[in-house]
Amino acid sequence: MENSPKIYFLKNKEGKFYNTIQKTYYTSIVNANYDRSPKQIEGLIELKFHDHELHTITEYEFMEEMAMTTTNAVIAGEYFARLLFNIACILPTVSQVNKTMYQKCKSAIEVLKPFSKMHTDFVSKEENKTDEVSGYYTEFITEISKMQIHQTHEITAILQAYQKDRSSILGITKKILK
Repeated sequence: MENSPKIYFLKNKEGKFYNTIQKTYYTSIVNANYDRSPKQIEGLIELKFHDHELHTITEYEFMEEMAMTTTNAVIAGEYFARLLFNIACILPTVSQVNKTMYQKCKSAIEVLKPFSKMHTDFVSKEENKTDEVSGYYTEFITEISKMQIHQTHEITAILQAYQKDRSSILGITKKILK
């Protein structure tokens, strides 16, 4: 949005954004803190961060970035909850090691439950827009959950190729699935 208020970040020459509370740099802008006044950031540059620059974006752009990060966290949380649930259900609890692992899996699943609720809420909101979203999204999560952890780089590469050349990847997919 053109008339969205501007927000300001401190960025180093490597393109990383500074978080003044944690005193560390992040590649993602959502992990940095910002100011609504450019004078505050410019003052930091003058006092301490001479080789840094003022980075300006709109609040709208920041919220878009935040939404993407939140969506990724929800999807990852749901994925790991399902994965741990599947592992915990098939773990034989004969040995002490497996009993301990089972307990840890149960604890982790409890911790991840809010992500599953967020995921359900997310799907419900999207489902109001179209009835197909819930089915496709569940199918997507189910298919991703089938992948072995060591295959994630391959799946990531396929998704990146899809983003670069959607029609080619869809053409290849149609040929393979025939």
